[in-house]
Amino acid sequence: MPNGNAERALDELYRPITRGIDRNVFSCATCHTLPTGLGPDSRFSLFGGFEPLPAGPSGERHHSLVSVDGSSQRAIKVAQLRNMYDKVGFEMTQKTSRSGFGFLHDGSVDSLARFLSEEAFEPASDQEVADLVALMMAFTGSEFGPPVDFLEPPGTPSQDVHASVGQQITLAADSSRSDRDRANELISLARKGAVDLVVKATFDGEPRGWVLAQESSRFRSDEHGVYHTESDLLALVSEGPLAFTIVPGGTGVRVGIDRDRDGILDFDETRDLVPEDPGKQNPFDGFASDTTGDAGSLEPDGKPDGTNDFDNDGVSNGDELLAGTNPVDNLRSTAPLDLEIVRAEDGSEVVLRWMGESTATYNVEYSANLVGWTDSPGGYRLIDRTAGLFQWIDKGPPDTSRAPREVLQRFYRVVRVR
Repeated sequence: MPNGNAERALDELYRPITRGIDRNVFSCATCHTLPTGLGPDSRFSLFGGFEPLPAGPSGERHHSLVSVDGSSQRAIKVAQLRNMYDKVGFEMTQKTSRSGFGFLHDGSVDSLARFLSEEAFEPASDQEVADLVALMMAFTGSEFGPPVDFLEPPGTPSQDVHASVGQQITLAADSSRSDRDRANELISLARKGAVDLVVKATFDGEPRGWVLAQESSRFRSDEHGVYHTESDLLALVSEGPLAFTIVPGGTGVRVGIDRDRDGILDFDETRDLVPEDPGKQNPFDGFASDTTGDAGSLEPDGKPDGTNDFDNDGVSNGDELLAGTNPVDNLRSTAPLDLEIVRAEDGSEVVLRWMGESTATYNVEYSANLVGWTDSPGGYRLIDRTAGLFQWIDKGPPDTSRAPREVLQRFYRVVRVR
């Protein structure tokens, strides 16, 4: 048998009804719906396409049976195809068998190649048989995409784990080019959204973690508000090895940066929150989601630590860390906002941008003399939720009788109010 190509089998043999690989009438996907291979759970209407069958009283689904499988059975359940790789080993051309009883319910067909060469199928060559075998060996139940035509029934959603989960590579300063290429492959795979990618390292004896943030393609650190680009993160190998691991989609934050899922990231639960005052200790515990209460209480109160207000200043611990303020010291509840002010060359407008907390509320104020301050008449906009980047544009008062350069001679400030 030649080497098979699973993608070619999917696109040219398995899905298209025009090919009719099953008796020159059906496509594989007509019965073995994607992504699992189970029979359709729907009925076809010429006027409305496929309509799902109603669930039973206990949520039962109604996957179809088939009677055109070429076997002695009048009706047989459509098999799911995700475990085909696990049945390989039975070969009747050999005196001994390593596993299983083959690929037909009665044990009469030993190998996948022989099964796909039965009279029920119409492969045109050994290459097409090899391609279909390769597809069966890689049938993981995900990333197949939408139906290719209106005659392909929709399938039951898959709950399987992506085939790449558990793949890992550790990069060091002296890693080979192939190892770096492998890390880039994992990053590219995670950016497709089917899986999460976490990175772990130890710097100066401190465990650190990152997770690839799908919405921004940057790596979110285990310290609130800290992100790294791919190149910035890879540059950290000069400080110590980085371990990249693919984990199931939706688990990256827990595995990588918030182990106890309390809304306070792992590094924030261990670092010194007030370096200039050794008497103030970090009250949080990275291995327990509820270790504090409000107003300085070190007793669990049934709420995740991130939602508590330890310093009793009206802002939760999690929101303070996101804003760059200190959750254990209410004297440090205003973080610098990194305010940028840019005036147009013709003086027609002034643009204010600042970094803050995406869930916070701010007042933009201006003054002509630094004594009296006026609230801005128009609202600001959050232009990058992940980075917490805000913007406000001052076009001056509607009175156009004054020159723009005179209108916009102002002082500005941004104040967080919540």
